[in-house]
Amino acid sequence: MRHGWMARCAPLDREGLLDVLTRARARDREDHLAATGTPFDPHAAAAEIWRTARWAALITDGARAEACVYAVPGAQAGEFLVCINATDGWPRVWRTAVRWLVEVLTPSMLAAPEFRRALAVVVGGEARGVAFAEAHGFRRCAVQVPGSLILERTR
Repeated sequence: MRHGWMARCAPLDREGLLDVLTRARARDREDHLAATGTPFDPHAAAAEIWRTARWAALITDGARAEACVYAVPGAQAGEFLVCINATDGWPRVWRTAVRWLVEVLTPSMLAAPEFRRALAVVVGGEARGVAFAEAHGFRRCAVQVPGSLILERTR
């Protein structure tokens, strides 16, 4: 049995993932539309995450999953994209999500023999997200996407 903060971290399962994505924050849906030109489809997103996630956890508030933290392979060999999808319940789980990211996901990625770099896209360049990423070894990439800030971490 898990105790403390880990008790609020659950292995990824399809139903929990789809539940989080179906209840995704309005802002995340809007950012997806702006970035891709297509409406957010929680079923398609869940299928893709389920198929590609190398490391993942559902973060709960004790009763229901409110976020999913995961890493998927990037476009280049040895590259991983670090992602967080959340619901409006994010304020109740962000500390646990961040802790799982720092204490479980990051060491797992760095230990992977094929790891070259991790990318994190901070949609809207949100100051807190950027500050957090930079405090944990990420740096701003030279190439950027309009409306977002891309950060990378290498060994």
